[in-house]
Amino acid sequence: MIDFSITGTTAAVNACKRVNEKQDRNVRRVVREFSLYTRDLTRFFCPVGSGFMQRKVKTELLDDGYAFETGWNAEDFFNANRSFYPPFVEFGTSKVPARPSLGRAMEIAGPEFTEAIATAVATAAV
Repeated sequence: MIDFSITGTTAAVNACKRVNEKQDRNVRRVVREFSLYTRDLTRFFCPVGSGFMQRKVKTELLDDGYAFETGWNAEDFFNANRSFYPPFVEFGTSKVPARPSLGRAMEIAGPEFTEAIATAVATAAV
């Protein structure tokens, strides 16, 4: 009979758990920070008439903090007796050119977000 055993793995397993916990915290922190950054950029680029559309930009964390959505909630507009017009402003119509704000925010924040997530994961392993 041949016996094979590995001993002393507890420290390695615990180190991996610490790295994973640190990665988890780092990634959630980056997602939270970029959710607010994207919201603020969207508000900054939002065309201002009455300011209603700009004020109604919202950000919500999803998937236990691993993702986020930024945009407008149609109910906010309907509850204020307004049409839900952000898609027409964002993408334009046959008569009115697009005036994107969310798209511009994502053009800026997207690459920065990708880099920040990579850094958050990499620094947790150090």
